[in-house]
Amino acid sequence: MIDNGPLSMRAATSHQFRKKITGKTFRLTSFVRQDRLRYTRQTMDNAADRRSAWTFLTNHARVLLAVAADPHVRMRDMAAKIGITERAAQGIVADLVEAGYLERIRVGRRNHYQIRPDQHFRHPAEADMPVQVLIDMFTHRDLPSGGLRKASEPVLT
Repeated sequence: MIDNGPLSMRAATSHQFRKKITGKTFRLTSFVRQDRLRYTRQTMDNAADRRSAWTFLTNHARVLLAVAADPHVRMRDMAAKIGITERAAQGIVADLVEAGYLERIRVGRRNHYQIRPDQHFRHPAEADMPVQVLIDMFTHRDLPSGGLRKASEPVLT
């Protein structure tokens, strides 16, 4: 069956088309398979890149630490600092507010955030520790060099 117009119903339903110049018949499925194979290879390469680029802290922890560093931070600046989208940062802040880790304070047209450091971690393995421990661990980098304890000094409790 030779069709001079667009794909005929029979050709479209059987996944065949005709190349008008050479008259050869090709199966569309072979092209789809090649595209799928190419996509699969790209996806596997991206997955390997993702596996090698994992980090210990989740984006939720990073948002909490960003708020600890600057309670007046704009969502856009926080997202850029962490490397996520502004929408993702908004969702994470909403999660943290809902879980009680953050308190949102409206000041004019902006939001300021206050951390509730007495809240405990959610996972049962760390449920006995307050989030203040995490905040203290990572905010010490912002202190002046004289504010850090040397490794040889004893810890006073």
